[in-house]
Amino acid sequence: MRFPYGSLGSIPSQGVLSFWHWWQKANRKKVKLFLSNYAMRKAFTKPYVFWLIGIFILYLLLNVALSGFYRTIPLITLYFKTVNWIKLGVSLILTLAIAFLVSLNAVYTYIKYKERKDCKRGATLAGASAIGGIILGVCPLCVVGVFPLILGLVGISFTFASLPFQGLEIQLIVVLLLLLSLNLLNKQKRNL
Repeated sequence: MRFPYGSLGSIPSQGVLSFWHWWQKANRKKVKLFLSNYAMRKAFTKPYVFWLIGIFILYLLLNVALSGFYRTIPLITLYFKTVNWIKLGVSLILTLAIAFLVSLNAVYTYIKYKERKDCKRGATLAGASAIGGIILGVCPLCVVGVFPLILGLVGISFTFASLPFQGLEIQLIVVLLLLLSLNLLNKQKRNL
């Protein structure tokens, strides 16, 4: 589909707004189709919603335990004046989004598997993204994490704080990959 307004406009805000309105019109039907999907609605029904909540809580607990975020909480309260609350807040929101999307992908993959649909590509991408979320931990700015620990065993010093946006870009990539895996699971054809 072609952008109907030509260039993005001479005024940057005008161009961004017109592009946003065009994108909403172009994708409104796709979003409605995705949310009206039977399997997606089934993921929020009674037996599956408990699995959704359980996997969400289990993933968060595993993430907190492996990243050592429980050690960071007292330091946050101790140095609350020097903490960058915007970065910490965005990181926590992205962590909750990753946990929700991991649990939704797990339940959705199970529903698709029960319907005898091929779900290998979407499930593989969801699994890789879940591992990526565990590697990042709750707070990529925190020094303790699985990935820096593994690299430390080899003698390489690494922290996600050395990246341009202190690891938030990796969390955003994981969220996008989880959304892509949901899209792949939604597009899978029936396995004959």
